[in-house]
Amino acid sequence: QYMDPKTRGKVNTTLNDVLIERDAQAVINKEGTGCKEMLRNKKHDELTKMYSLYSRVDTTLKYILLEMGPYIESRGMIVIEDEELLKDPVKFTEKLLELKKEMDEIVVQCFNNDPKFNQTRDRSFLNFMNKFCETPQYMAEYCDHLFRVGIKGMSESEIEENLDAVIRLFRCLHNRDVFIKAYTKHQASRLLNKTSLNTNSELSMISKLKIESGFNTIQKLSRMFTDMENSKEIMEDFKKKNKGSEFKGVEIIVDILTSGIWPEQDIHPCKLPIELSHCAQKFNLFYKDKFSGRHLTWLYNSCNATMNTLFCPKQYIMMVTCYQAVILMLFNTHEVLTVSEVKDLSGLPEQELTRQLKQLCNPKMRLISKENPKVPKFNPDEKLEVNKAFKNNLIKLSFVPKATHKKKEAGEKSVIQNQVEEEIKSERAMVLDAMIVRIMKARKKERHTELMNEVIKQVSLFKPQPQMIKQSI
Repeated sequence: QYMDPKTRGKVNTTLNDVLIERDAQAVINKEGTGCKEMLRNKKHDELTKMYSLYSRVDTTLKYILLEMGPYIESRGMIVIEDEELLKDPVKFTEKLLELKKEMDEIVVQCFNNDPKFNQTRDRSFLNFMNKFCETPQYMAEYCDHLFRVGIKGMSESEIEENLDAVIRLFRCLHNRDVFIKAYTKHQASRLLNKTSLNTNSELSMISKLKIESGFNTIQKLSRMFTDMENSKEIMEDFKKKNKGSEFKGVEIIVDILTSGIWPEQDIHPCKLPIELSHCAQKFNLFYKDKFSGRHLTWLYNSCNATMNTLFCPKQYIMMVTCYQAVILMLFNTHEVLTVSEVKDLSGLPEQELTRQLKQLCNPKMRLISKENPKVPKFNPDEKLEVNKAFKNNLIKLSFVPKATHKKKEAGEKSVIQNQVEEEIKSERAMVLDAMIVRIMKARKKERHTELMNEVIKQVSLFKPQPQMIKQSI
């Protein structure tokens, strides 16, 4: 306070130069006591003091940033190269979220939430996360697990905290379109199978994704929930008109899905039993009368049925797929059937029939007995019959294949992952075509390299490769 104002600035500059700037790099990089060691051993107090000191000379902060970036990437590479974690998308994503949370806390608490440190952290996550091409799909599978099982017992604030953490990780993805495509498929499955634990949380996640990716990209996710609400109203009208929704002992519940909004499905042909086809016909007539010009396509592969057993002393309630219900109802009128007879009567393709029979003939819950139980294959002449000695400790049983995100081997892909990869290729080509046409309509004439740079700049959902852009041009 007694120093002359003209002198104070010069003295401060000299002291900062001699005591801070001159040896900053050596002190920050020093083995055993430097910045990397502080990060590795979580010495947050020392990191705070280091930042407080070197923030007096802004040019010295770059040495801390040069240590922090590679440290984050090295921690991230340990996660994406772990063979065990690569087999389990849920645990893989949890590890990424843990690392992100740890680094976020360091930036906020130790580095005063400095924008430069935020940028370095995000750049480091972006660098290592996108080296593993399955990261977006693994994150989508984690979200599916979260909404089906993970949020059980959580408060609303805890759920929001988890969703915000996922969104912060989502910002570090190059291939956001892959995440959205996989997320859409998982959401459709949750809604159709009624496995979502909290609708409000699902809608909250959609709102967060809209902010990050725009309304047009995410609108299909919102329309799915609209379809489910409209379906409830349509079913209420159907019940009023028919004085209930039960016909010949079969109750029907239908979800109406707008074509083009929901993921496309491969529909296998199937011969419904009279009881089921009668219900379908009743609803068809009602729907055509209510909405003229609309056409219904029945997605049997997404249908489930609840059935009661009548062949054993103890009555069981079974949740089965539509195809399994068709197979089981054949045994209401037949004691024994061969595999080829079941195929002809059900109308199912051989591959789908085999898949459904494997579930029903599973040794753990053998509802149907096959002639050669030790042989896994189903021969056309092999006889099948209902297992009248069926026993189980539970009364309610499910034969519907459960969705699992675990993999036997690292690098193995699920059915949804393969579908997403195929669809993404064609969609990206269309996005690039539209982008090129829009740019050229506005500019009329442009150099090839400038056009490529502009396309890369404008595409936000994924990082287009130069070769892809050249092919589109």
